[in-house]
Amino acid sequence: MLLVVLIFEVLAGIFCAIGLYQIVFATGGDTAFYGAILSCISLIMLLFGQRMAKDYEGAKTIVIYFIPAIFLVFLLQQ
Repeated sequence: MLLVVLIFEVLAGIFCAIGLYQIVFATGGDTAFYGAILSCISLIMLLFGQRMAKDYEGAKTIVIYFIPAIFLVFLLQQ
């Protein structure tokens, strides 16, 4: 499962970097939107793992990162 989360995190970072370039220098931001969605999915996976391990303090920390990620998806939707 660690490999799956790692792949999602790397893909989210790559998509967000390409999307940022598209927003700044070109038109459109679809790639940034997909990167934000991948980021939310990876954070949900991490949150679910923390909840299954009954590490509620760790889960609270992940939620702090999850809220801006959801807000980013809201801002990038078209």
